[in-house]
Order: sequence, then C-alpha cells, then structure tokens
Amino acid sequence: MRWVVGVLLLVAGCASAAPADRKPSAPAIPVFGTSTSAAPRGPVAFPGSCADVLTSEDLDELVEHVLPPGTASVKGQPVPGIKRTARLDCYYALAQGAAPSAAGLTVTVAQYTDPDAARARVDATVDDATSATASEVAVGPDRGTLLDATTTRTLLVAHGELTVVATALPSVVTAGEAPRVLAAIVDRVLTAR
Repeated sequence: MRWVVGVLLLVAGCASAAPADRKPSAPAIPVFGTSTSAAPRGPVAFPGSCADVLTSEDLDELVEHVLPPGTASVKGQPVPGIKRTARLDCYYALAQGAAPSAAGLTVTVAQYTDPDAARARVDATVDDATSATASEVAVGPDRGTLLDATTTRTLLVAHGELTVVATALPSVVTAGEAPRVLAAIVDRVLTAR
C-alpha cells in the first residue's frame, strides 16, 4: 500500500502546474533569413548591338504595358576626357516614324577605362540631376540610383567598367513600378546570356 501512495504522489507531482514565475518552454520555430543579397556578379562584356542589350521578349516579360515595336540604336564615340571608351544607346518603344528622342524606353551602356571612371560618371550624373528625387535601388547584387523626375524615370548602375542607364517615360513605367521594372531591365542587361 505504501508503494501505491508513493506512486500516486509521484504522478501528482509530475502533473502539478509549473510555478507562476516560470513559463513553459515553447518549441523552437525555424527562422529563415530575409536577405536578398546575391553572389557578386562577374565581369560583363560590352554589348555588340541592341539585340545583346534587350530583346523584344525581354521587354514583353519586364514591362507591364504594351509597347510600340519600333527600336533604334546609336553607337557613341570614345570620350577620353571622361575616360569613356565605348557607348551604345538603344531606343525601344518607338512609334512608327518617331525620332529616337521620343522612345518610351532608352537603355545606354557605356564602357570606361576602369571601374573608378565608371563610378565617377554615375556619381556626376546623379549630382547634376538637381530636379529629380534620388533613391537607392538594388539591382541583383549591384546597387543603383533611381532618379524620379517629372518627365522621366532613370536608373543608373555602375558595374565594373560599365555603366547602364535605363530611362523610361511615365507612360511606360509609372512611379510605383519604376524601382522594380527598371531594376529588372538593368539586371537583365547585366546578366550574361
């Protein structure tokens, strides 16, 4: 009989409530990182033509609006004073017969003698844009500067010896879409094909 009482006391002791100042431990919940950082991007070659910059399929995927199908390109000359060795301007979303300056989206890729010259060019452009609101935007593993002005939205990125500048009219990319859409466009330009 004593051992029955002992067992009952043992069971009763295990079933008693925890002291008020001691909280029961909760099971561990896994925590997943929210970091969006990506591995550094390797060197990117200067494009040979606008077909190497963005394709019509890229535009259909990245821009939410139907764009006019016209395109044009202009190859720029080297400019030793700013250490630029090559430049390619690609004009997309051109209405039939329209001048390149009327493009809904312009992507410019420029190559410089070294990464410092490329970065200096982006910094100078941002400093000159006094009528635009500037903000930082992630572009894959790179960082860019978004300039939101009344008539255009422009994202500038320096990567290695290259700079990529994507400029869109508000009819092509709204203010709310600009960080995501322009970052996706520039990221596509900097992604090896």
